[in-house]
Amino acid sequence: MKKKLCSSVCLWCLVAVILCACGKQGNPIVLPDREDIVSIGVSDGEKSGYSPNTEGEADAFISEFLAILVDMETTNKESITESPANKDYITINIYCDDKTMTIYYYKEDDTEYVEQPYQGIYKPAPALGSCIKEMLDSGDKEQKQ
Repeated sequence: MKKKLCSSVCLWCLVAVILCACGKQGNPIVLPDREDIVSIGVSDGEKSGYSPNTEGEADAFISEFLAILVDMETTNKESITESPANKDYITINIYCDDKTMTIYYYKEDDTEYVEQPYQGIYKPAPALGSCIKEMLDSGDKEQKQ
């Protein structure tokens, strides 16, 4: 009797683990192909910055920025509006030849997030925050000059 009970409990635990692992995984971010991207711009409402405009620097920067976005972790949180509920967000515009894609970067409880409207919310690598800060700082310097 104890053997059957133990086997039954183990079986149910295994089923529970499998069901938890098969839970909703969230939608991956949808980004344009690298060759379609012309430039990237960021804005915090006061300052704006853009990817470098010289061909060699721009290509390397855009490729690095895109690699960070592609490698984000899905949070399984849903995005159900045009812009984040968090009021202190930074707008990231990805400019292509025929369209502009907008996503949002923000911090909440010391955690960084990227939100793509109606697609999902993601956790980026810390390097994204550094790239955005660099872009905003360079845009601020250009504006002062």
